[in-house]
Amino acid sequence: MGIISKTLKILSIISLILVIIISVIGYLALADAKEFSQKTGTESNMFLLVDQGHIIAGERNMMHNESPTPVTLDEMDKYQKLLDNKDYAGLQEDNYKALLFDMNMFYSMADIELEGTGFNKSQIIAVLKTRNATNWMLDMAMSKINVPPELKEQAIVEISKNIPTEAEIRGNLFMMLLGIAGKSRGPAFIIDEYRAGNVKVYPETMMFQFIKYAPQRVIDVVESKMGAGTV
Repeated sequence: MGIISKTLKILSIISLILVIIISVIGYLALADAKEFSQKTGTESNMFLLVDQGHIIAGERNMMHNESPTPVTLDEMDKYQKLLDNKDYAGLQEDNYKALLFDMNMFYSMADIELEGTGFNKSQIIAVLKTRNATNWMLDMAMSKINVPPELKEQAIVEISKNIPTEAEIRGNLFMMLLGIAGKSRGPAFIIDEYRAGNVKVYPETMMFQFIKYAPQRVIDVVESKMGAGTV
């Protein structure tokens, strides 16, 4: 009985320590979540789309009230070198958060069209995988107008003047892809993909570590509240 009594006492102490640790972690995660909520709308943040290890699109300040801005091609080249060298601190740069989305997370989504755009998931992915999205947009624009053969070259010149940059096209398509994901799977899809390893966050602060290791039932409760619009 003495041994059992001591064992139970030890288990009680361990349980108490675990409760304290979980409470502290939960408090720190909540504090981090509050900061994240406050800063994502004002501090600089960056979203990058990665396909087989290659950065193919990016947008800054997606969570701001004002319009986001694309990551330029030169910036993508710079971030690619940092990613190749696993220099995640350099990748974060002066951003409050840098999020990397793996293209693999989008393949299993429903192939639906984003309302008001005329584009579905498969079309967007196909364009993002091309080397020159600008040429694709030019071809699409030309296909929608009836131009006599003798005026085709002139029409191409005029249309080219109004086509967004390569970085702008890629950034917009990336945002559309995220929009389709949200429509198809709900607003909590990023949480699921983060837990699956398809979304990387730098720096990975307490809130994200809590999300990564929390029991699935806890995540299910959060996601149900997000779906109901209560969080």
